[in-house]
Amino acid sequence: MTTVLYLAGAGRSGGTLIGKILGQHDQLLYVGEVRELWTPGLLVDRLCGCGERLMDCAFWQTVFASAYGGLTSEDARWMCAMRLRYTRTRQVLRWLCSAGWPEALKRFAERLERLYDALRMAGGKPVLIDASRLPTYGRLLQHIPSIDLRVVHLVRDARAVAFSWGRQRIGHTARRIAVLPRKAVWRASAEWLIQNWLTEHFWGADPARYCRLRYEDFVAQPRREVARLLDWLGCAEREPSFIEGAMVHLGIAHSAAGNSYRLLTGAVRLELDCEWRDRMPSPAQSFVKFLTFPLLRKYGYL
Repeated sequence: MTTVLYLAGAGRSGGTLIGKILGQHDQLLYVGEVRELWTPGLLVDRLCGCGERLMDCAFWQTVFASAYGGLTSEDARWMCAMRLRYTRTRQVLRWLCSAGWPEALKRFAERLERLYDALRMAGGKPVLIDASRLPTYGRLLQHIPSIDLRVVHLVRDARAVAFSWGRQRIGHTARRIAVLPRKAVWRASAEWLIQNWLTEHFWGADPARYCRLRYEDFVAQPRREVARLLDWLGCAEREPSFIEGAMVHLGIAHSAAGNSYRLLTGAVRLELDCEWRDRMPSPAQSFVKFLTFPLLRKYGYL
């Protein structure tokens, strides 16, 4: 049985940073956004969190060899196609409501099962941290018999999320620096509402499987929030010695995907980014507030 600590919720809610910090614990292995592993650039320019090209990284070579006997370009293309077909929100609701799974989806789930089992064996730790975020992908993992899914619902103020999606950001690949896509305020707000609602709908009624974490609380009190999560997980060592006040000490992690925070190492000071309060136009803030009001209020942001 593979225990997967799944970080679910809307994008730009701190999943990469929180996942890497949690991965400093000796019982938790941070593997990044595993869903995003399956992209067309996997075999060419996907960058591991250790800084090497992913296909040159000894850790991932071991994983792929154990799971699939090695990874071919045909395998990678097929997994990319299945990821797009079966894990995006509009497609998932179709197979969740159907009486049986298509054969391609069964095969995709079986290959994912082999991947997560190989990650557990290669990492040598009892809990994997997957920051893939999408609740629909997490729902697929929950249907895999050998995976014990535990969900941390990451929440961040919708106005901060919308502002973050509107900013120009860059990402790093093995060959180039890429400009990351931006999202309009209405789209970022709608996705925030949908992803958070689905996360609660899928798991919110099961306290043994679901735990909510506000990004703002984590940055303000990282040691307290990490200790709370470790206690919920039942980890034997609950004192996060890698956190001292606002400072966290980060080592190398072999993460499949995520933002540039996954490349950070050494001592890092946590600070809450409140730039949106001053730089986001008031009409845009009001629009986000109007669209996401029910959950903003529920999560304590009003």
